[in-house]
Amino acid sequence: MLRKLNNFLLLLSLLAMGLSSCSSRKNLQEDTRSVSGKVETLADKPSIAPVELSSRCLSANVELTVTLGQEKLHVKGKLKMKNGEGVQVSVTPLGIMEAACIEFLPDNINVIYKLKQITTKILYADAAYIGLSGINYAVLESIFQNAVFLPDGRSAHCSPGSISVESMGDYYRLATGSNGGMKYSFHIDKESNNLVYTEGVGHAGATIQCTYSGFEDIGGRQFPTKMELLYKGAEPLGLTIEFTKFNNNDFSFVPRKPGESYTELDFEDFISSF
Repeated sequence: MLRKLNNFLLLLSLLAMGLSSCSSRKNLQEDTRSVSGKVETLADKPSIAPVELSSRCLSANVELTVTLGQEKLHVKGKLKMKNGEGVQVSVTPLGIMEAACIEFLPDNINVIYKLKQITTKILYADAAYIGLSGINYAVLESIFQNAVFLPDGRSAHCSPGSISVESMGDYYRLATGSNGGMKYSFHIDKESNNLVYTEGVGHAGATIQCTYSGFEDIGGRQFPTKMELLYKGAEPLGLTIEFTKFNNNDFSFVPRKPGESYTELDFEDFISSF
């Protein structure tokens, strides 16, 4: 268990530098027709419209499956997220005691490993090192929120004229420019109006992909109970998140503050300690 947890934290640390998702989705038909060229025609879709207050807060139990090469790990945890404040994933391998925690915060990513009492902080700018320039908190939050976003992470409604729209079989395909970073595309299911797939492509060829499924009504909005994430770079790195026991009641998001007994390491030392 200890070895697996070590590997898991290593993977989460790498994911913090390039969160993404993948997996199966309906085959897109090749007949592509322009809708009107701009996203204004779809502005009423939940994944494009501004996030309502009812979904600003979300907590849930999660089951995580991490894949790196031939290695695969399954572990339980809990997730809390509050728009504009943070996304927190705690790891509870046996479903009881928290062993580790990773926090995506507006300015940086925190990784806390309780079993060794060590912690590290990661800057979003470091994502450029693996070919994912432009990744920031707003991008990661939008991915977790199942929302269409601009390359800098802002909601699509902030600048709808910068996103093009095509009709592709059962989907609307939305596409952004790169704005010097990642170039993103999104697939919205025409029947359900749900955002079911997101992909980002970087200049160096690295990609992040996210597939959403199992939608349920959460606070008046359809939200996926399963996210399948994949980063494609030098070595594929995957993460599947399955949500249960959703709760969208308001709460105060408080970033973790490790006690005095914890040692803060830089990222390289943190990784080399395993």
